[in-house]
Amino acid sequence: MLPHLAGSLLSAGVLVYVLSGTRHGQHGRLVRDATTLRNAVLITYLLLLTLNLWCLFADLGSLVADTIIALTLTATGAWGLIVTKRRIPVAIRVQPRRVLAVGAHPDDLELACGATLAKLVDARHEVRGLVMSSGEVGGNEGTRSDEARKGASFIGLSELRVHDFPDTKLETASNDMVRAIEAAIREFEPDVIFT
Repeated sequence: MLPHLAGSLLSAGVLVYVLSGTRHGQHGRLVRDATTLRNAVLITYLLLLTLNLWCLFADLGSLVADTIIALTLTATGAWGLIVTKRRIPVAIRVQPRRVLAVGAHPDDLELACGATLAKLVDARHEVRGLVMSSGEVGGNEGTRSDEARKGASFIGLSELRVHDFPDTKLETASNDMVRAIEAAIREFEPDVIFT
């Protein structure tokens, strides 16, 4: 009974981790065919959870019960090995860098250099973003700002600041924008700046 309780807890733990999706974006970038693997892991552990719960509540023979425990442990090891083998290598970095990316509108960072920023994050550099307007002319101000934050989270930025300088009229606030950028540079002291 105890092995099936442990198998049920292991299966449930893997399912909760995979379904929570807290780091799914980064896992997706670091593993080849991540979505396919994620779905296969979900199916495997749903089946294993069902089988282990069945063993807990049904009086099965020891051969069937032992086989299910062996399957649970084998699947856990096999999926660990498969995910490790499918991992995309991250370039070795010589020294950690601080990178600041500055964009005029929400989605500018993602569209202009999102893949580069994600690669830098994956290589363990600290990357922050600065967006000058909330994009109210191009859509709903709150929605666009939220989308920028979700994009920054997916990329792995350590921080994103969205300012509310007038969208499509940024030239009217150029002195204030320069002060905001200079303040971010003084605070963060970036080694590299993307604009």
